[in-house]
Amino acid sequence: MKILQINKFFYPRGGTETYLFGLIDLLEKNGHQTVVFSQAHSLNRRQPAKQYTISNLELSRFHWRSASKVGRIFWSREAQKIIKQIISQEKPDLVHIHNIYHQISPSILPAIKQAGIPIVMTVHDFKLVKHDYTLRADQHRRHKPLLFDWLLRLEFLLHRALDVYAQNVDLFIAPSQFVKNRLVEKGYPEAKIAVVPHFVDNIEDNNINPKIENYILFLGRLDETKGADLLVAAIAKLKRHIRVKIAGSGPQYRLLKEQITRLNLSDRIQLLGKQNNEQIKGLIRKSLFVVFPSRVHETFGLSIVESQLGGKAVAAARVGATPELITDNETGILFKAGDSQALAQTIDFMLAHPERTALMGKKAKELAQKRYSAETHYAKIISIYKQLTDEK
Repeated sequence: MKILQINKFFYPRGGTETYLFGLIDLLEKNGHQTVVFSQAHSLNRRQPAKQYTISNLELSRFHWRSASKVGRIFWSREAQKIIKQIISQEKPDLVHIHNIYHQISPSILPAIKQAGIPIVMTVHDFKLVKHDYTLRADQHRRHKPLLFDWLLRLEFLLHRALDVYAQNVDLFIAPSQFVKNRLVEKGYPEAKIAVVPHFVDNIEDNNINPKIENYILFLGRLDETKGADLLVAAIAKLKRHIRVKIAGSGPQYRLLKEQITRLNLSDRIQLLGKQNNEQIKGLIRKSLFVVFPSRVHETFGLSIVESQLGGKAVAAARVGATPELITDNETGILFKAGDSQALAQTIDFMLAHPERTALMGKKAKELAQKRYSAETHYAKIISIYKQLTDEK
């Protein structure tokens, strides 16, 4: 089967790209051919060989000089032209859409539909239900630049009015029941939404038993939504002396460093910066447990699953899909989002009960190995692909 994968980015950027790269490798490993359509970028991954690109539009640096390209956010003639070229040259059996908002736009969907090619779309965020991608789990409102927020609202309203996604996508893949529920609430047909959790490749039990060190771990981008500052505030409330390692980079780095200094926690909390995959695996294995204090609803939680596969219990905010990944008090502990006191109490409990915490980690690993393997995911995805191509 030849599958066209479409995502606006094709270099390591976030969870969507991590999933996409893994999916392409999984499909090609099983004998399928993949073609990619994304933005042009010097960091784009080189595999697979068949790639088509649209000119780059960098919205993080948007200013009035970019105004000539702003129409592309709503409807891209360039993308329409390229997708017709791809269909003509490659004749894919199926198109799998990921994130196309802004830089590619849904302008490509009617052209694919007219060609009689089935369209699957994995919903990686909440853009289909909220203009700015994000569903808050706390009461905090984050201020965005007025112009960009206005553009996002206008884009969202236009595409909703045209019903361009629901009319053209044959099946939406939600990585969690939480995502499916939000789509249904916004009027997307329940019959056109399948729940297929993401996967973590190379799940192997190599019986590595490293010496556990006396620290807890935070993994994630350092921005306000991920809540690393809540973890720092929680540590300041603890009477127990525990070390914390924060692995990640992002715009909140400087503010976190200032917060740590202000609270006299420099001897207890270490900012590690960005870590590669092997470093992250090592940090997980040696930690006591891992903490995810997100302020926003998550569509899935790859880092949570990676931590579980490392044999660790997870303390996480009760947001989005997280309760689907963690059984409270069995494979981890859930606490109220945005509440540093609740987080402090959770950390204190897990430190006070090390044997129970270790047992929760063991159970979490056993379940994660069954639920989130590449083999399980491939079977579900290929079943969807075959169902839709057989219906052509």
